[in-house]
Amino acid sequence: RLLVQDGNAPRTFTNTSERYALLSESIQSNRILQGRRRIVGTRDLYSGSIRPHSYVIAGDLVLQPGPAELTKWLPRILGGTLNAGVLTPADTLPSFDMLLDRENGIFLYTNCQVARAVFTSSTALGSEQEELLELVMTIVAETETDGQTWPNPEPAINNAAEYAPYMHSEGALTINSNSRLCDSFNIMIDNDIFMRARGSLTPNCIRAGDRRIRLQTRNLFIT
Repeated sequence: RLLVQDGNAPRTFTNTSERYALLSESIQSNRILQGRRRIVGTRDLYSGSIRPHSYVIAGDLVLQPGPAELTKWLPRILGGTLNAGVLTPADTLPSFDMLLDRENGIFLYTNCQVARAVFTSSTALGSEQEELLELVMTIVAETETDGQTWPNPEPAINNAAEYAPYMHSEGALTINSNSRLCDSFNIMIDNDIFMRARGSLTPNCIRAGDRRIRLQTRNLFIT
């Protein structure tokens, strides 16, 4: 189960937090140790020299978003705010918290940001392959904490029409005011995130760099 909460920190998860159906997630930390390089003249390794190393908390979150969900995620991917369906990107990316129930534990991730987002869809005429829009987001976070509590009552699962995933057949590719048909597309938005840990084992400075956007399509050859 996945909940997302924005707003000012500290954030509290309630029955009004955003709940999402996800395809998969791999958000985690890789915590290593250091202090094994010292020469002491014996084969013994002294535990007092072993210290924790700074570490990054990151991973992918995969969704099949609908219109209502993109209303929430597009400002997190590009910055800025939506106004009458139009998003004006901004230099600063908003942060948010995530609560993940993995059955073996409930994990809290704080001050998350979207480092990269990839939108993909394709046609699969007559096969069992899904033709739904998929969104793969690389998420980075400042802290990871286990042993959290799931809100009770919990947010309801959204089943309204505006939460239904987009289909590939609903897409439109327009270039120079001309509509094009395409078999598949891939849009990557890379925020060039860089992180620093100053006086901390985890990043306490997460900043976006250059914004890079790449579009790839597979479509008919048109002269």
